[in-house]
Amino acid sequence: MEDAKNAKEQLESLKELQNAAAGRVPALVSGLGDCICLAKVWLEFLQGKVCDEDYIIEEINLAKNGIHKSEMQLLLAKMELKRGETKKAEELLRKLAEYRPDLYSGREAAKILREIS
Repeated sequence: MEDAKNAKEQLESLKELQNAAAGRVPALVSGLGDCICLAKVWLEFLQGKVCDEDYIIEEINLAKNGIHKSEMQLLLAKMELKRGETKKAEELLRKLAEYRPDLYSGREAAKILREIS
């Protein structure tokens, strides 16, 4: 929910869990690693740092879960806005607002479109 302080705390919790599971549950460690990568990108974005856009695009392309995919599309749109790529961002936001109006990402996309129009 775009709360950098809590995002950082949650990232640290994920890292601790990954360390604790390292010797006991290898399958969990792999999944946690993916979650940690994604959490790092989100945190970097929230902190105004340069983010790994290619990673987010890969997440979008590989996502099988519609909610996860739409959240990644929203993040990518916000990254585009931050870089001044308004047309690219608007295209992503319109798609989200039209196809996922029932989800947070769709509602947020519609809200951002109203703000930038």
